[in-house]
Amino acid sequence: MRANYHREGFPKMKAIKMLLKQHGVEIARVQFCADYGEKKAGFLWKAHSLDEELKDFVLYAKEKGVKIKRIKFHGLIHSIWFEFIE
Repeated sequence: MRANYHREGFPKMKAIKMLLKQHGVEIARVQFCADYGEKKAGFLWKAHSLDEELKDFVLYAKEKGVKIKRIKFHGLIHSIWFEFIE
């Protein structure tokens, strides 16, 4: 398995933070799920002002080989969830 993935099959938080930072997204403006990498892996945000940046981030992350399972850009809380890789 690639070095940037947990043995559970999700991308490591450190790798995602690095990609966010490289793409110009402030890490402090997103909240990673509490059990990141164990049974699920993703992050949340509330500020609509981040939506466009994170839509661009999704394209950037996919170019870098990150598999994204689900994206939510509507409602009060927005989220991006990563796909499990065997």
